Amino acid sequence: MISIIVPVYNVEPYLRKCLDSIVGQKYSDLEILVIDDGSTDESGAICDEYAKKDSRIRVFHTSNFGLSAARNLGVENARGDYLGFVDSDDWIEPDMYEALLNCAEETKSDVSCCGYYRHYSNKEIERPITSVKSSYEGEALIPAAMKVNVFGLYAWNKLYKRCLFNDCMFPQGMLFEDIATIWRILVKCGRVSCVPNCLYHYNIRKNSLGNTKSMKNFADRWIAFRDRYYVMAEKSEELRQICTKGCLDTIGYTWRWLHTVDKEERKERGDVIQEMRSFAIANRKNMRLCSIATRISLFCAIHSCSTSIFICYYLNQVYRRFRGMNQMV
Repeated sequence: MISIIVPVYNVEPYLRKCLDSIVGQKYSDLEILVIDDGSTDESGAICDEYAKKDSRIRVFHTSNFGLSAARNLGVENARGDYLGFVDSDDWIEPDMYEALLNCAEETKSDVSCCGYYRHYSNKEIERPITSVKSSYEGEALIPAAMKVNVFGLYAWNKLYKRCLFNDCMFPQGMLFEDIATIWRILVKCGRVSCVPNCLYHYNIRKNSLGNTKSMKNFADRWIAFRDRYYVMAEKSEELRQICTKGCLDTIGYTWRWLHTVDKEERKERGDVIQEMRSFAIANRKNMRLCSIATRISLFCAIHSCSTSIFICYYLNQVYRRFRGMNQMV
């Protein structure tokens, strides 16, 4: 049996499409754990409505403890041999879990992964993670698990053996909990396999927590990559470079958007900003690992913590315009 965990919080316009895509799976030996995390709209009522129609659905109503707590509650109550996660504003292809289960059992893998679609308000981008069915094990597995673009550091495009979560849960109260958790799961595996199909539909919402530009957003993203660096960087030179790049990319992302954050917020998190800047200074020789846009941001971070914020913004605007002109040619 596969246990599918669906955290729900104020997603009334999207929830029916999500649940329909799960109950309509070709593979039917499912239990569907829907965690209503203190919704204040009609999401909770919709969850109960679907539970009355399908005996495979179990609904848990809780106070608003956050995404990690909702997922952890689902993991604790899951009875399946495998676990899957679906965010309640997304949806999945009818054969997603059939394909992932077949892949996991054929290859004797602890985790199987699939590609996905990113849905914006005006476009859709296909993101396959492999062109052919492939597996990673042994020395090749851990470096692949560290890279953002191999398996993806997301909970939702994978099927996991449930035992992998026995001693590894999502950190409560933290954004970017996937980045903080999924690499820890992947490095415990004996084998991870990928299917070439894009089977998950990830909905990009401007008002979602992960897309909000705030100091908590920046700080939690930094902490996730920083902690990974401290655990993995000393294991090999390859892992050190991968983990360093993850930290530098995060610092660059922060500096690109730091100008949008309230000054008082920046002041309150001054220790985190300084920590990022110190890391960038200590690893300036590794800026070559990053894109040109990120290098511009890192240059600004290194040379001034305060006055470079707007310089960084305008330099990136110039770079993006230049890149767009080249793409048109």
